[in-house]
Amino acid sequence: MVEQLPDLIIAPNFTQLRLGDFASYGRSAQMLAYARTSPSRNPFYEIIPIFIEGNSMEIQRKESSPRYKRDNIESFLLVSKMTANSENMSITLFEIEPGGIQHIHSHKPEQMHYIIEGFRIMTVDNEEKEVTAGDCIFFPSNSKHGLKNTGKKVLKYSSACSPSFTKKQCEELWPLESLDEQDKNRN
Repeated sequence: MVEQLPDLIIAPNFTQLRLGDFASYGRSAQMLAYARTSPSRNPFYEIIPIFIEGNSMEIQRKESSPRYKRDNIESFLLVSKMTANSENMSITLFEIEPGGIQHIHSHKPEQMHYIIEGFRIMTVDNEEKEVTAGDCIFFPSNSKHGLKNTGKKVLKYSSACSPSFTKKQCEELWPLESLDEQDKNRN
């Protein structure tokens, strides 16, 4: 039984769906559902089940991701063992205010940064280079690396590491609740 609300569906075992939305059962769903208008029951909506064998696609939003905030940097953990049960990769989104610094550090996973927006000085193993939007920087396992936002606006970049950080490392490195949880707790 589906209850109709303005452009919104509430169905048993599903969260709220808008027309065209997909929803899944559980973290590694075996079944998805698709919301659409019903040609036979117009103007009502219907839920169309789509069965999937194996693992399903995971979608993680910046606002619902664990995060950290320090030194004018905010990092969102999008894909990891903790957020998507990823064994082989961690993906983060960084937003760094002008003057923000990611101090020199190293870790076992090899890593890449893709600059989405902004300008910065990137340091890898004592070599410094200016990088900007559209640049992709790779550095091997255990390389000492860091950066400084030398531009006048927020620097945004995505980072991928392989293999994935452990669940314990994720919990330690991204200890803050998501923006969604933060908003919910304020109300």
